[in-house]
Amino acid sequence: MLDKHGQPTATNFNLAQNVAKSLLSLQGILKGLIADKQLNELELIFLSTWIKSHRQLERDGDVLDLLDNIDDIVADGIITADELADLQAQIEDIIEYGVLAPQCVEDLTNELLGFVSGISADNIVTLDEMTSLVNWLNDNPKAVECWPGNVLHKKLTDILADNIVDAEELADLTQTCKMIAGQQFLETGAAAGMSTEFCAQPLDCLPANIETICFTGKFLIGSRATLQKQAKDLGIKPIKDVTQYLDLLVIGSLASPDWRFSSHGRKIEQALMNQQKGCTTLIITEENWSSLTH
Repeated sequence: MLDKHGQPTATNFNLAQNVAKSLLSLQGILKGLIADKQLNELELIFLSTWIKSHRQLERDGDVLDLLDNIDDIVADGIITADELADLQAQIEDIIEYGVLAPQCVEDLTNELLGFVSGISADNIVTLDEMTSLVNWLNDNPKAVECWPGNVLHKKLTDILADNIVDAEELADLTQTCKMIAGQQFLETGAAAGMSTEFCAQPLDCLPANIETICFTGKFLIGSRATLQKQAKDLGIKPIKDVTQYLDLLVIGSLASPDWRFSSHGRKIEQALMNQQKGCTTLIITEENWSSLTH
């Protein structure tokens, strides 16, 4: 049985699916964290915070062992180089012997989002980490067919075009990775959540040719009904679904860590696909919509 969003209504099936998604994300995070062959204190704290915010993984033996080791390391308030090296060795064993094979593009995207979170957790993407990201995309070409793999592939292709990677390019790649992963860890201490704002393109003014609009997600500035009325008052027709004829998609700020796999995320993906096909669908955030209508 499926719900109105085409998702299974069976709780156990949904739980198993969510656990698989989280494990793939964790697998990507672990690969990203040790991509530069060196685990640091901030990355350890990020990993601990991420695992503790994904309690659905608490039955996995490898995850519990990993968390127990982290708790032991931080128990005395001192994190030594030897402890970090031991944890890195444990992570390497999990990656080598406990690997979960991605079965489809969505699985690859989950791992990629985790990988990007891992390499940007300490706010610095190094040359080694960039190289590992390039290798991951080369090894998983299917991931480049959709967002965010296509965006990262283009960014990396541009960086490598002159065979020189400078500090400014690495800093720009770091920001791109943080935006894609919704990486706010250094600012907020939150280690979960994928960014929807990265998909948006800010508008300075509302184009005159906007005829249809779709609101998706949860909004801080008011109910969806209120926003739809705003649009109607401006002569713009609200519609429920994203089609190739949609002019404007407005995404809400309140997104869960699994936004990509909700109907909310599906609409964003469809709008991004529209853009790749040459359609004129625009994507903006609710903050941008508010600035345009007030």
